[in-house]
Amino acid sequence: VSDWGDAPDTPEGLRAFFAPLFAFVDAAVAEGRGVLVHCLAGAHRAGTAGVAALMHLEGFDRATALQVAQAARPLIDPMGQPSLARCLRKLDDALAPAPVP
Repeated sequence: VSDWGDAPDTPEGLRAFFAPLFAFVDAAVAEGRGVLVHCLAGAHRAGTAGVAALMHLEGFDRATALQVAQAARPLIDPMGQPSLARCLRKLDDALAPAPVP
């Protein structure tokens, strides 16, 4: 997740960057398995990945996904890292449904 800045700065680029994570999580969930995402403290990088997965799986916006994640693990704080907070804001926009004309 720390390398998200290497993705093209477009909604498509961010969706493509997260596609492997989302595919992995989707496959595990489809098989009835859980997924453990971890990093050193489980607060910033893993928290960002967990929030992103909730946004993808549940269709939550960033704020709701963060609230749900923190209810399960209060230590999660992707917003404490400016780069990861920006990543989730951009992912929120990238996953938002397209406006109906």
